[in-house]
Amino acid sequence: MRTTFVTVNRNVQNQLSRRYSDMVSLQEQLATGKRLRKPSDDPIDVANAIKLRTKKTQLSQYKRNIEDGLAVMGVASSAMSSMNELLHRARELAVQAANGTYTDSDRMYMQKEVDQIFRQMMSVINTQFKGNYVFNGTNTRTPPFVIERSGADLPDYNNRTMATYGQELEISLQNAADHHTAGDTIYLNYSLSQLKIGDTVQLTWDSATNPNIHGKALDHIFPESFPMEQYTISGETFTKGIDYTIDYRSGEVTILSENFRDRLNNTPTHDRVALTGISHNTYGSGTNIDGDPAPILQYSLTNTFQIIDGKFGEDIRNIFPGSFSIKIGDREFVEGFGKYEGGFYDADGVYHKGKNEFDYSIDYETGKMTVYNMDLLRDMRPEWLQNPEDPHHRDPENMYRPGQLQITFDYITRGTDIYGEKVSSHGEIFRAIEEGITAPINMRADEMLRDRRSGNDMIGVFMRYSQALLKDDRDGIQHALDELSTMYDAILNSESEMGARIYRFELTLQRNGEQFVEVSAQSSALEDADLAEVISKLLLAENVYSAALQAAMRVIQPSLANYM
Repeated sequence: MRTTFVTVNRNVQNQLSRRYSDMVSLQEQLATGKRLRKPSDDPIDVANAIKLRTKKTQLSQYKRNIEDGLAVMGVASSAMSSMNELLHRARELAVQAANGTYTDSDRMYMQKEVDQIFRQMMSVINTQFKGNYVFNGTNTRTPPFVIERSGADLPDYNNRTMATYGQELEISLQNAADHHTAGDTIYLNYSLSQLKIGDTVQLTWDSATNPNIHGKALDHIFPESFPMEQYTISGETFTKGIDYTIDYRSGEVTILSENFRDRLNNTPTHDRVALTGISHNTYGSGTNIDGDPAPILQYSLTNTFQIIDGKFGEDIRNIFPGSFSIKIGDREFVEGFGKYEGGFYDADGVYHKGKNEFDYSIDYETGKMTVYNMDLLRDMRPEWLQNPEDPHHRDPENMYRPGQLQITFDYITRGTDIYGEKVSSHGEIFRAIEEGITAPINMRADEMLRDRRSGNDMIGVFMRYSQALLKDDRDGIQHALDELSTMYDAILNSESEMGARIYRFELTLQRNGEQFVEVSAQSSALEDADLAEVISKLLLAENVYSAALQAAMRVIQPSLANYM
């Protein structure tokens, strides 16, 4: 077989290209340190290397998840430690307050410190990390609780409702006041057959308009509309201040004279409604718009009102004790605590203030206001303002005028989202920490602040505790001390649970690091080049390539045949 010049030339060029390619490949391995750069280098090893790279990427992401979870849980754990410190101080104050050597003034000072502890507790509950609230579940952009301040001026009445349009505060007065009608019967009700001087009998009424109301105690009466200066039984007249006195708050009549006592004792039970009854003319006078006789007796069916959020229609609860104030015009009404002992009107119609008389009291936990001052109760009644042409309309002293009523207080409410809707702390935030394994990193406020055994929640406990201090309620303080202990245990339990999660994450992080090292070693064994071996091969490849060039120079020499 004849070997032509073209064949020889082609073979020489192929061999030179292969030797050069081997040398270039070794140079790339030496420059990059990698043995595998493309699938053709080693298809099986490249496939395995890709799997190892994927595993390393997963482990890196799991590591970031774990570290982020540890950071969040670390902030939460620190916050819970602060809560326990605050609870510890609150318990110390409760122990002191329960001591009988302290005075009510001392407890007032303690209440101020407890109030600040409470406010700081709310601040800790609203702890943030990277702009997210750590204790509000998946609603990380909304604080669990907010301390709001009510609007001061209540500029208008609306259907027996006082409301502000800033904070939209309402105090519901539904069914808070009413009138007796001409057909009502008022009489003295008592069960004793032999009354003594000093005994009390109850003013009672049967409603003509409401058949379901019979034998109801008539209390919270406006004195000016029901003076009851004289009282007639079977044609015999008795005088207030001589024969009896009346407590307008309770509707109780106290016996002062023997004659009045004997008349009541001689009235049979079945005749008391008629014989000890008060005629309509006794408590009613004047005419209504139709010209018919109209009673002017006014009373309160209840004197306890619920404060309501007008915007959401929800009850306002959890008012900070001691922050509530009411003003009408220049007059500021006094909040009171303890047993109410009201005043009385003497025979001359002069009012004498009671030993422990105050205007109103607040149940701070439920947001209910109880009014004791009849002037305040009367001024809160909208019908006095809505129809000034009514012949029974009165113009009491310091009566409310639009814009003059001011009610201020601080209270705790839920945070609101971007739509203005109140949200609660719900939902768990998970982090993927291993393949197929996720774990929660958050602790919800509703879960953390509640004792599962007793059902007590932190806010309610502090409300009752602070209120007991303010009112010098020894039993309430002792009860609050027990509740604080349960809440201390509840927070400690939550902190322990969070600590267990942190420990798990730390173990997982350690395992993640070990796995990453192991996978990296396997990946390196597949992908990385042995530099010493590569250098040796590269030197050999360079020598081979140089020899190939020299051989080619001898084999391929030009001759006249190349040009023929």
